[in-house]
Amino acid sequence: MMRFDDTARKSIDSTTTNGRDQRHRVRGANEHIESYRFGRGMAYALMNTFSMRMAAVFMFVTSTIGLRTQVLSKWISVAGFVFGLVLLLAITGFAWIALLFGLWVLLVSTYVLFVNVTTRPDAIRSPKQGVQN
Repeated sequence: MMRFDDTARKSIDSTTTNGRDQRHRVRGANEHIESYRFGRGMAYALMNTFSMRMAAVFMFVTSTIGLRTQVLSKWISVAGFVFGLVLLLAITGFAWIALLFGLWVLLVSTYVLFVNVTTRPDAIRSPKQGVQN
Protein backbone atom coordinates (compact mmCIF):
# COMPACT_ATOMS: atom_id res chain seq x y z
CA MET A 1 0.00 0.00 0.00
CA MET A 2 1.25 3.43 -0.97
CA ARG A 3 1.61 6.08 1.54
CA PHE A 4 0.55 9.66 1.08
CA ASP A 5 4.20 10.81 0.94
CA ASP A 6 4.98 8.48 -1.97
CA THR A 7 1.93 9.69 -3.87
CA ALA A 8 2.83 13.32 -3.26
CA ARG A 9 6.45 12.74 -4.32
CA LYS A 10 5.37 11.03 -7.56
CA SER A 11 2.98 13.86 -8.21
CA ILE A 12 5.72 16.43 -7.67
CA ASP A 13 8.14 14.46 -9.86
CA SER A 14 5.64 14.23 -12.67
CA THR A 15 4.83 17.92 -12.35
CA THR A 16 8.50 18.84 -12.45
CA THR A 17 9.09 16.63 -15.47
CA ASN A 18 6.07 18.09 -17.22
CA GLY A 19 7.26 21.52 -16.24
CA ARG A 20 10.61 20.88 -17.89
CA ASP A 21 8.87 19.61 -20.99
CA GLN A 22 6.65 22.67 -21.06
CA ARG A 23 9.62 25.00 -20.67
CA HIS A 24 11.39 23.18 -23.50
CA ARG A 25 8.31 23.48 -25.69
CA VAL A 26 8.02 27.19 -24.94
CA ARG A 27 11.71 27.72 -25.68
CA GLY A 28 11.29 25.93 -29.00
CA ALA A 29 8.21 28.01 -29.73
CA ASN A 30 10.13 31.20 -28.98
CA GLU A 31 12.87 30.15 -31.36
CA HIS A 32 10.22 29.48 -33.96
CA ILE A 33 8.66 32.90 -33.31
CA GLU A 34 12.05 34.58 -33.61
CA SER A 35 12.76 32.90 -36.93
CA TYR A 36 9.25 33.86 -38.07
CA ARG A 37 9.90 37.48 -37.09
CA PHE A 38 13.20 37.44 -38.95
CA GLY A 39 11.57 36.00 -42.06
CA ARG A 40 8.72 38.47 -41.85
CA GLY A 41 11.13 41.38 -41.48
CA MET A 42 13.16 40.18 -44.44
CA ALA A 43 10.04 39.79 -46.58
CA TYR A 44 8.90 43.28 -45.54
CA ALA A 45 12.27 44.73 -46.50
CA LEU A 46 12.24 42.96 -49.85
CA MET A 47 8.67 43.90 -50.69
CA ASN A 48 8.71 47.50 -49.53
CA THR A 49 12.27 48.62 -50.03
CA PHE A 50 13.43 46.81 -53.13
CA SER A 51 10.10 46.68 -54.93
CA MET A 52 9.69 50.43 -54.55
CA ARG A 53 13.18 50.92 -55.99
CA MET A 54 12.31 48.65 -58.92
CA ALA A 55 9.08 50.56 -59.48
CA ALA A 56 11.05 53.81 -59.52
CA VAL A 57 13.47 52.47 -62.13
CA PHE A 58 10.52 51.23 -64.19
CA MET A 59 8.97 54.70 -64.02
CA PHE A 60 12.25 56.32 -65.13
CA VAL A 61 12.63 53.95 -68.08
CA THR A 62 9.00 54.19 -69.20
CA SER A 63 8.97 57.97 -68.87
CA THR A 64 12.18 58.26 -70.88
CA ILE A 65 10.88 55.99 -73.65
CA GLY A 66 7.51 57.77 -73.67
CA LEU A 67 9.21 61.18 -73.86
CA ARG A 68 11.64 60.27 -76.64
CA THR A 69 9.07 58.49 -78.78
CA GLN A 70 6.45 61.16 -78.00
CA VAL A 71 3.92 58.54 -76.98
CA LEU A 72 3.48 60.33 -73.65
CA SER A 73 3.16 64.05 -73.19
CA LYS A 74 5.95 65.94 -71.49
CA TRP A 75 4.03 66.58 -68.28
CA ILE A 76 3.27 62.88 -67.79
CA SER A 77 6.93 62.02 -68.33
CA VAL A 78 7.99 64.71 -65.86
CA ALA A 79 5.42 63.39 -63.36
CA GLY A 80 6.93 59.92 -63.86
CA PHE A 81 10.42 61.28 -63.15
CA VAL A 82 9.24 63.12 -60.03
CA PHE A 83 7.25 60.17 -58.68
CA GLY A 84 10.17 57.85 -59.44
CA LEU A 85 12.56 60.14 -57.63
CA VAL A 86 10.27 60.22 -54.60
CA LEU A 87 10.02 56.42 -54.59
CA LEU A 88 13.76 56.06 -55.02
CA LEU A 89 14.78 58.48 -52.28
CA ALA A 90 11.99 58.02 -49.76
CA ILE A 91 13.32 55.96 -46.87
CA THR A 92 10.34 55.74 -44.61
CA GLY A 93 7.90 53.35 -43.06
CA PHE A 94 5.05 55.27 -44.64
CA ALA A 95 3.30 52.53 -46.62
CA TRP A 96 0.97 54.88 -48.51
CA ILE A 97 3.88 56.13 -50.60
CA ALA A 98 3.58 52.94 -52.65
CA LEU A 99 0.36 54.34 -54.09
CA LEU A 100 2.41 56.78 -56.15
CA PHE A 101 3.30 53.97 -58.52
CA GLY A 102 -0.33 52.93 -58.91
CA LEU A 103 -1.37 56.55 -59.43
CA TRP A 104 1.25 57.00 -62.13
CA VAL A 105 0.21 53.77 -63.88
CA LEU A 106 -3.41 54.95 -63.79
CA LEU A 107 -2.37 58.31 -65.23
CA VAL A 108 -0.37 56.75 -68.07
CA SER A 109 -3.09 54.21 -68.83
CA THR A 110 -5.77 56.89 -68.96
CA TYR A 111 -3.65 59.05 -71.21
CA VAL A 112 -2.84 56.22 -73.61
CA LEU A 113 -6.43 55.01 -73.77
CA PHE A 114 -8.24 58.31 -74.18
CA VAL A 115 -6.07 61.29 -75.05
CA ASN A 116 -3.61 59.62 -77.38
CA VAL A 117 -6.29 57.89 -79.47
CA THR A 118 -8.45 60.99 -79.87
CA THR A 119 -5.62 63.37 -80.81
CA ARG A 120 -3.74 61.04 -83.16
CA PRO A 121 -6.23 58.99 -85.19
CA ASP A 122 -3.59 58.30 -87.83
CA ALA A 123 -1.69 56.19 -85.29
CA ILE A 124 -4.34 53.49 -85.62
CA ARG A 125 -4.32 52.11 -89.15
CA SER A 126 -5.69 48.96 -90.57
CA PRO A 127 -3.14 46.67 -92.21
CA LYS A 128 -4.72 47.20 -95.67
CA GLN A 129 -4.20 50.96 -95.58
CA GLY A 130 -0.45 50.58 -95.20
CA VAL A 131 -0.10 48.37 -98.30
CA GLN A 132 -0.13 50.11 -101.69
CA ASN A 133 -1.11 48.28 -104.85
